[in-house]
Amino acid sequence: MQPLIALDQGPPGGRADGWYQVRGGLWRNWRTGATWRGFRQYGARAGHYPGMEQARRLARQARAAESRFAQQLRQVGTQINQLVRGVFNPDNPDDPGWQQIEDMLDQYKRLLRPWAEQVTWRMLADVSRRDAAGWHALGLEIGRALRQEVEAAPTQTAMQQLYDYAVAKITDLPDDATENLRRSRAFSAEIVRQMQGPAGEAVIAGRRWEGLVQQVRDAGLHVQSSANTVARTETARAATTLQAVRAKHIGSELFQWTTAGDVDVRELHAQLARGYRNGVKVGLGGGIYRWDDPPMLDDGQPGLPGTIWNCRCYAVPILPAIETG
Repeated sequence: MQPLIALDQGPPGGRADGWYQVRGGLWRNWRTGATWRGFRQYGARAGHYPGMEQARRLARQARAAESRFAQQLRQVGTQINQLVRGVFNPDNPDDPGWQQIEDMLDQYKRLLRPWAEQVTWRMLADVSRRDAAGWHALGLEIGRALRQEVEAAPTQTAMQQLYDYAVAKITDLPDDATENLRRSRAFSAEIVRQMQGPAGEAVIAGRRWEGLVQQVRDAGLHVQSSANTVARTETARAATTLQAVRAKHIGSELFQWTTAGDVDVRELHAQLARGYRNGVKVGLGGGIYRWDDPPMLDDGQPGLPGTIWNCRCYAVPILPAIETG
């Protein structure tokens, strides 16, 4: 079996499985005789991998599409604000136009799909292009054969799945506003009843109605917040998924979970990067996992870095050793 190229970690299993450090990033297993080459001290001289910092830079580049995607999705919130403000009649608490607003949002959802398809394809193309460029740079360092193999990776199925999922998320955005408005509608019925009561109660109810009016008029702002989450999550999901397809295509079986490295990193994800969850070893240790057997995430489902809401973590592929010379 060919030794694998690690980045910052020792080999999976560590000393407990017979590994000892020869020097720098070079490890050897006294039981099997296998060797493990880490990047920091050894792999750079061997020319096997461009390094952790470059991997981090490529990940940031792959997610640069997020800001443009989010800006486009926030337009949905702006449109919803305009629809609601144009129909909602705050001077008529008995019927400020609830049903008309719901009907217009339902129609807007249907009209939104062609636009959602267009912006989703642009985002996926951008992410795929940036990810491919990163692999091409690696291919130039290792050899032309790797670059050609990466270009032949079967990404079409993954792209279609990413496309379908992201389009569904975008077209669901008006539903967020509809759900908020339905709750407001139920709340308004109670306010109207109070406004018909004694003078003191009516005054208080009138103030509550004014607050509800502002809440309804701000419906699009809630959608914009949801749009930001969709943009961040779906762009990261696309970057990680395409990276996994290309990595597995050239023989990579493992990846290293890497966090953004700041105070906003979730405790669970920090634990996954260390390879221990609540004191129990997960994966192969040291934050290393198999592409086909990722760890459990916040929603209780297995998943790769960046594939759950607002996750900024990313995977660093561990490649098969490249024979040189």
